[in-house]
Amino acid sequence: MVNWERIPSPYISSPYTNIYCPSGQIYKGVDTTHFKNNTYYEKWNINDFCVLKARDGKWHVFGIIHPEPPDFYDSFNFDEMYVHEAENQLFHISFDTIEGLLNGEKVTEHDIVMYPQMRPGEPEECWAPAVIDDGKQYRMFYTPYTMRTAVSDDLFNWKATGSVFDDNMTASRDPFIYKEDNIYYMIYNYDEELYVRQSEDLVNWSEKELFYKNTFAFGSQKLYMDVTAKNVSTESPCFFKRGDWYYLMWCIFDSTNGGYDNRTLVYASKNIKGFVEGLTPIAMLHGHAPEIICENGKYYIFSVFQPENGLNLARIDFDCVAKK
Repeated sequence: MVNWERIPSPYISSPYTNIYCPSGQIYKGVDTTHFKNNTYYEKWNINDFCVLKARDGKWHVFGIIHPEPPDFYDSFNFDEMYVHEAENQLFHISFDTIEGLLNGEKVTEHDIVMYPQMRPGEPEECWAPAVIDDGKQYRMFYTPYTMRTAVSDDLFNWKATGSVFDDNMTASRDPFIYKEDNIYYMIYNYDEELYVRQSEDLVNWSEKELFYKNTFAFGSQKLYMDVTAKNVSTESPCFFKRGDWYYLMWCIFDSTNGGYDNRTLVYASKNIKGFVEGLTPIAMLHGHAPEIICENGKYYIFSVFQPENGLNLARIDFDCVAKK
């Protein structure tokens, strides 16, 4: 007899609402091919981000921001890579409640943080932050290349404190931190797969171990139902627990669907480290670099650039799917 189990599977249960699109402002970063310091640019784009609740009860979001590169909507060129040009600093917004955003509440846009000039001696890029409260300070982790960190007492003033570990890989990026039983799990992309490190203090980290084996890395394969992709990279992991189930999400990138792919696969396991291999996706959510957040027992999905430029928000509900 086949042993089937019903897994609560997330699905997007409301239309997306665009809650934030960056204002035109003066670029204070370093000069790049198309952008110059102390120059005003009207259009800005954002990318990978993180959401956290601060000690004062407000929600805060940090994420990549840069002026909109030329021909941004027309092509994705690996030789030029302008789609990521000047992704060297982070936006910062805050709001009172997630549900309020779906009922007309507006976000507060704060000053951009983590310009390269604020991080002397580091690589210019500042990608995909993960911010967490350690009980004394807020700690930010960011990439690419070396996993770096910064600390803040108030979420507004940050001090870079150097590297945490170095995997010596350009593709080491996109950290996500999950805490359970006083253990922090850092899940991140490394060499097109997902790895994990553990820590009790956010300072000393274990050696990396494989967290999810990417079985879609080579060739054209079916990902979920009738969706296929070729030479897939795993990006922007998100991890959460609901009831007895742990959920791992990661965003597809195969260069065929633009620089902001809207296909995110979802996996479920009752074992926190049960995602290494052998699982099939239980769902595909439409969102780029999404984060799932719970507020007052309700679940929400944040998605960047998809379906609109800026940050988008929708409700999440769960329905059961049967799996062996």
